[in-house]
Amino acid sequence: MSSRIARRVLVVAVLASLLSVTACADVVPPKHQNIEVAVALQVEAQMSSQNRWPIIIFVSLSSCEFCHQLRRQVLGPMTAAGDLQNRAILREVSLDDDFQLKDFDGQRVSGREFSARYNVSVTPTLLFLDRNGLEVSKRIVGVRDIDYYEFYLDKAIAAATTQIIQG
Repeated sequence: MSSRIARRVLVVAVLASLLSVTACADVVPPKHQNIEVAVALQVEAQMSSQNRWPIIIFVSLSSCEFCHQLRRQVLGPMTAAGDLQNRAILREVSLDDDFQLKDFDGQRVSGREFSARYNVSVTPTLLFLDRNGLEVSKRIVGVRDIDYYEFYLDKAIAAATTQIIQG
């Protein structure tokens, strides 16, 4: 009987070990790591108006590996380090079916509907908007070179800020 119990304990231990390895293989960073999702863009519009900061909309899709890479290597670390603080408002809008937000007019729309208004068809895309939801800098579409992405992002933020200040 003790060898039977020992065998069962061994089997349970092996199964537990296999399950933990399988679980770790499926682990991905939190979907919105350090990046706030867009809930009510009227709030961001008010912040943009008061501070004269651009609103950056990160259009993503949960199955987009480039979105995960951008979040993990650029946007998440920049947000965590405070690099965007007092410069811009970053929010994420997902094209996933269940994502909803209130747009600049307070209307509830899906992420797909919101993105379609801006003719976004590729993820990731970064939109640079003013308080009225108008684009104020050239958007960044896709990820060509992740090593220089922060440089291009800083340049777009500066251009958007200049456009907002100049009106």
